[in-house]
Amino acid sequence: MSLANNLKKPLDAGFKRNLMIIGGAIGAAALVIGGLAMFADKDRHQSSAQETDLSRVIPNNSERNNGEISPAMQQRLARVQQEEAVAAYREGRSYVPENTLGPGVAVKAPESAPGPAPQPSPGPSSYTQYNARHQQVTNNDALGAQRDLLARGLERQLANISAVFDPAQATSVQIKPQQQPSQAQDRGAGVGGGDAGGRDANRKMLFPGLQIAPGRLESPINTDKSRFVSVSITAGPLQGAYLIGQSEPMTLSGDVEDVGVKLTQMRFENQLYPIDAILLNEQTASDMMEADVDRHIISKQVLPVIMAGLSGLSTFFTAQGQPGVKYSPTAGITGENIIVDQPKASREEAKQQGIGDAIGALVDNGNDQVSRLQQRPNTATVDAYTTVGILFRQPVFANPAN
Repeated sequence: MSLANNLKKPLDAGFKRNLMIIGGAIGAAALVIGGLAMFADKDRHQSSAQETDLSRVIPNNSERNNGEISPAMQQRLARVQQEEAVAAYREGRSYVPENTLGPGVAVKAPESAPGPAPQPSPGPSSYTQYNARHQQVTNNDALGAQRDLLARGLERQLANISAVFDPAQATSVQIKPQQQPSQAQDRGAGVGGGDAGGRDANRKMLFPGLQIAPGRLESPINTDKSRFVSVSITAGPLQGAYLIGQSEPMTLSGDVEDVGVKLTQMRFENQLYPIDAILLNEQTASDMMEADVDRHIISKQVLPVIMAGLSGLSTFFTAQGQPGVKYSPTAGITGENIIVDQPKASREEAKQQGIGDAIGALVDNGNDQVSRLQQRPNTATVDAYTTVGILFRQPVFANPAN
């Protein structure tokens, strides 16, 4: 019952509108397709003259040369010509049948009688020849110049390409610090600087600057006893050279934490040279020699405590040796008086006082020593024959006599 009611229910207005739009679109598409088909038919229409194949009805040259064609061929040819004339009339052009003037006849050119041999031409004048030769030379020069330009351009391009593939060449660069005139005079002629730089250019270089030579300490370093340091070079171009200098304690923290060495003279092959070099630690490549630093813990930390204890002990014994004091008040004219009575110290008390005084004297002397030792800086030591590196900060040149 519900299905029958649904079938009898009228269509929705929106659904009807959609059907009308779809139907209109289908009709418009059909009209467009039909119009395109008509235009395509008109474009494909061609004249009958183009559609005909004249090669099948027009006789070839051999048939024309033989004379008349057959009657069937003449009828066919006339029909084709008539169709072509009608097509030409429709298209507004003229048309002339091919056989209107009759068959073509080959005409042979008459043979000319042999005549006298032609006389040779006198040729161009000398002026004409000069101009032609000048033009030819000019053209050849221009072509040669163009070839030279092309050749030079190719050579430059090949040179640039080959330069890209050439291996890079290492160049050693020496960086020398700028020195003050006073410093250059102090260094002398053996070190490059000041007015010696001009003379060094003509002298043999024994060792370049900013290079390291292997060496070892010949004397121990002790900053408490001596600043003298001696070193020898063990390998390289300066092997066997003997160098001397001074140790320089490093006190950036306020006390000696390490030691460095600066070398100023060198003996090599019985010749003396002033140098500018420093020692480097073999392990760290630093100018700190990693010395054994004695911080004097006993004299700076332990002895003051001991002295304080002895001072207290001296005070104890001195107090034990003091005899007792008696105070006796008495009546006088002017008022009450106090009599102080200090008896003589006993044997034991005298002994105690003697011990206290001795300890006190020891404490006084010890405090003086402790005060002096507390002002003592740390001690840095390096053993002899320690392997080191020797960095030459300036090049070494041979003496002028050499």
